[in-house]
Amino acid sequence: MGEEYTRRVTVVGSLPVEGSLIFHDDFESTFRWASAAEGNGAATKSATRSRSKANSMKLTTDSGTPASGQTCEGKIQLALPPSQRVQCVAYFRIDTLTSFATLTQRLEFFDGVNKLSAGIRMDVTNEILQSRSAGGWANITGSDIDINTGGWNRFAFTIDYQTSKYISADINHLRLDLSAVELVSSASAVAGKLDYFFGITNDGANQITAYIDDGILLQLP
Repeated sequence: MGEEYTRRVTVVGSLPVEGSLIFHDDFESTFRWASAAEGNGAATKSATRSRSKANSMKLTTDSGTPASGQTCEGKIQLALPPSQRVQCVAYFRIDTLTSFATLTQRLEFFDGVNKLSAGIRMDVTNEILQSRSAGGWANITGSDIDINTGGWNRFAFTIDYQTSKYISADINHLRLDLSAVELVSSASAVAGKLDYFFGITNDGANQITAYIDDGILLQLP
């Protein structure tokens, strides 16, 4: 006989999500994300596009023509969650895509002994999902995905930082098993914090703009 269990569901705005809420930002209040960008790129609060209310986070890469790709990233620092199983959920939108671009959502955990890094990156142009491991960014098998250019897309991933492994990734509700992929680990004496990032990288020749809304972190049982 199969084991019966109940999943905890939290409603964030109008979004039903599984798990207990650690963090949610719909970018309607004070903008708390630090911007780290090359050239004249920037991460800012914007009323140009919004999925649920009036604002979102706008990521814009450099408008120049450098020899290699330019990255723009938004980062927020949070307390380390008590649960080791953490899920990231967010929504992104790119209205115009004329060249190569990647969009990244990633986490860095600091427990006083190690820094554990996890992330999901989308090759938006070729519609391929990648995970971050010790060997760098690698394509996820079976991740031929459909991205809605000019509309909102849901992207998420789940990890267990106690076992230092991924659990799964999700793009527009297509779930992919990542249980064989390990997180990136390095020594660090920093303790009790979690860094949460969104980023976009262009091909070095064309400016790219993306919008992020409803960034959510959940702790899972």
